[in-house]
This record gives sequence, structure tokens and C-alpha cells, in this order.
Amino acid sequence: MADARRRKPRRTDRPLRRISKRAAASSGQNSIAGGAVAAVELGAGGAVYNNQFLSGHFGVAIQGSPGAVTNSGTIVAANAGTAATAYQAIGVFLSAGGGVTNQTSSQIFGQGAGVDILGGTGTVSNSGTIAGSAYDGVYLASGNVTNMYGATITGGTIGSGGSIGVGGSIVTSGWGVVIRDGGSLSNAGTVAGMS
Repeated sequence: MADARRRKPRRTDRPLRRISKRAAASSGQNSIAGGAVAAVELGAGGAVYNNQFLSGHFGVAIQGSPGAVTNSGTIVAANAGTAATAYQAIGVFLSAGGGVTNQTSSQIFGQGAGVDILGGTGTVSNSGTIAGSAYDGVYLASGNVTNMYGATITGGTIGSGGSIGVGGSIVTSGWGVVIRDGGSLSNAGTVAGMS
């Protein structure tokens, strides 16, 4: 006998908001638009696998515990937030450390910063494009950035300075990569800051 109680199906036409438990989210839709908030936000760590298009004030925000983001699509943060300007928009924001893998031909863009990993050790492996038009392409409290052959990390017009790598080109005006408290940059692609 079939259960007469049926669960209401989850709406898929609205952005994922805050997910309070440690969780994994996957973007199987064509796009998720967060508007003035994050397209995907996890409140207690977790993992996000994106193969489509995410947009909002944050493309992905993972807080509370370390997070992991694997991107084979496009993540864009260009919207003003509820109490912040578009220049504070961040493509991927991890507040407690973690890692970001941006695969070949994939893009992470933030009107403010491309990737910010704070509060713990961070790792970024980039085979595509990461860009922050106002501030940093990648900002880590500490950790390691690997920029593969043919990959690009660019920072914006507000920063001033550059980073050192091996095997690729470095343009030293603006911040392509910032590692605040120590770590390493392995660069076989391009890291650039804008002036």
C-alpha cells in the first residue's frame, strides 16, 4: 500500500540559500542566481561541485568549517549585496580554510575578488581562469596556489604589488595572488595584476 503522505517536491527555480548542516551541493540546473546573496551557501563546511553557472553577491560561500569547491563551469559574483557594494562581491569565499579546484576552461570571477580563503589553510589549483576585478585574483590567509600551464589568475585595479612564481609570467601591478601568512605559489601560467 502506497504511503498517502507525499513530500512536497523541492522548488528548483530559486537559488540555493543557506544550508545549515554540513552538506554537499551540486549544480545540475542550467544556472542558479543568488542576486544580493550567495548562489550557494553552506553554513557548516562541506563541498560544492559546480558544472553549470552560479551567480550572486557570492558565487559560493562556505562558512563554519573548511570547505571544498570544484568548478568545471562558471562562477560569477558581480552583484551588490544586502549591505555591501558589488566591489565586495567574491566568486568563492571560504571563511574557515579549505580548497578550490578550478578546472580547464572554467571561470571564477568576482567584482571584488575571485577566491578568498580565510581563517585556515587554503589551497587553490587553477587550470582555467580566476579573476578579481577590484582586488585580488586569489587571497589566502596561508596555504598554496598552483596555477597550471595555460591558466590565468588576475587581480584588480585597487591593489598594488605582485607575487613571485616559477616557470610562468608575473605582472607586478595589482594583486594577482596574495598569501598573507606564508605559503607558496607554483606558477606555470599567468598571474597578473591590473594597474
